[in-house]
Amino acid sequence: MKIYIETSVVSFWFDRKPHNRDKRRSVRRFLLLCRKEVHVGYVSRLVRAEIEQSKPGYREQDLRLIGRIGLGDLPYDSRALLDLVQAYRQDPLLRRAPEADLAHIAVYCLSDVNALATMNLRHVANQVILEKVRKVNHGHGIQKEVVVAPPEAFLPPRS
Repeated sequence: MKIYIETSVVSFWFDRKPHNRDKRRSVRRFLLLCRKEVHVGYVSRLVRAEIEQSKPGYREQDLRLIGRIGLGDLPYDSRALLDLVQAYRQDPLLRRAPEADLAHIAVYCLSDVNALATMNLRHVANQVILEKVRKVNHGHGIQKEVVVAPPEAFLPPRS
């Protein structure tokens, strides 16, 4: 499966908070499956730009991780991306979501990947928001099924 990996997933690899231990393990298992090419993982220029804005130290470790895992760069049309994000911003509910989160959804919707992996359950993997995204997409001729989930959704069942 081809999966667009949003910034929060990359950063979660290094999360040390005890209450996030199980989520961190799921992220690591998922990214290692991408490394083994069970899934084909992609990041975008948007992900790299967000990481570039991180604090020194975090920036380098996240960029090294992308290279070590072998995540490809997902191409997209910048003009189409801006147009779609602007269309999302016309909806009152979507207007309240951070623009970068809407941009990640738009990158996914404009690409040929099968799913978007995110740890952002508030603004990205939120079914109310995604239903609004589907309506806007359909109005713009984008019929793609919107599959957005946390990384554990892409893991095989444990035996």
